Amino acid sequence: VIMAAGSKGCVNGIPVCMQQIGLPSRKTILELLIQRALRLNHIVERAKPNMFRKTGKMMPIYILAPDRFLDEMSNKLVADNFYGYMQDEVMFFSQDDHPTLDTQGQFVLTEAKRLMMHPCGNGGVYGAMVQQGVLNDMRVRNLEMLYIVNSDNLLARVADPDFIGLARAVRADAAVKVTDRLSPEDDLGAVIEHRSRGADHWVGGCMEFEEMPPAHRARREPNGSLYFIAGNLGHYIISAKFAGSAMAAMRQWHAVPWAGAHFCPE
Repeated sequence: VIMAAGSKGCVNGIPVCMQQIGLPSRKTILELLIQRALRLNHIVERAKPNMFRKTGKMMPIYILAPDRFLDEMSNKLVADNFYGYMQDEVMFFSQDDHPTLDTQGQFVLTEAKRLMMHPCGNGGVYGAMVQQGVLNDMRVRNLEMLYIVNSDNLLARVADPDFIGLARAVRADAAVKVTDRLSPEDDLGAVIEHRSRGADHWVGGCMEFEEMPPAHRARREPNGSLYFIAGNLGHYIISAKFAGSAMAAMRQWHAVPWAGAHFCPE
């Protein structure tokens, strides 16, 4: 399982998954997600006794976060004894930072001669997996599939067995969990099929809410439902084979608006 804690889900510079959100238990979202993974291990162990005991292993958790949060997050997990999870089964890795551009395509500065950098988002997970040894760790463990979930989702079902079963049944190398977008203002990205100019086949992709022109957001089918109805929940399943080839196949990045203090030489 990869739990992605991106900077987009931050409040006051701290990932949402590490903040108190008003639960009576005072648990954070990250704690809940890790404990759900722990519970899933227990369910599998009960169904197949000694499966994990023989190897001394559990389902590995890879936590993806911007580099500036890694120490804080790892120290928090160590202090809280990894919420009951096996420490050796939790691995942190970081995504690359990319320069930030303004609406005119010019580089943005944080101060004179210093570029504003920003994590490259979910699409950066594949390069980070290769560069920081996650893909190699998967191969050593002989893992066939990887489940990716955004760690700011309180209701996320970690390593959803039904979703995994469906992906395996249809032999999918990649799958994404969706839900209906209910209104044009629903800010979920839309999972779509598209065909590049000059291409002779259709491919799957995601159109972020910020990329949708108002007419696309409001477009409807004859029955009244939204045309771009498949809202991206940020749950992905990818095969080890797909993970190894995805980075080379990526040709287009999303432009996502982001507000932040910056340096203006004028």
